[in-house]
Amino acid sequence: MNFPNTSSDPIIAEVRLKNNCSVPDSSFVVQDTKTRRTARFSGGGVARLESKTNHNLVLQLSGHFDAVEFNGTPQRAKAQMVLTAACDSSEKAAETLRSLRKALGDN
Repeated sequence: MNFPNTSSDPIIAEVRLKNNCSVPDSSFVVQDTKTRRTARFSGGGVARLESKTNHNLVLQLSGHFDAVEFNGTPQRAKAQMVLTAACDSSEKAAETLRSLRKALGDN
């Protein structure tokens, strides 16, 4: 029988960003949903964040874009992981991108 991993081992999660949106990687941060700590993506789309193996990490927009909503999907923290910024062609996503471009000053 498989039980969920309830271990809380400390880790430094190295998170790679797969950015499918038409905005720069610097527009995103990774956040630990339990501690609320965040880390920015550096050149090459990589962020490092202290976390624990029983915490979830989620992709968020940088705090500079508080007028724009982006809903990332939480994933269990691992030492090596990839989070995807998926901006599809739905009207909601299109509106999000328009708002973000406006906030960036790129009309």
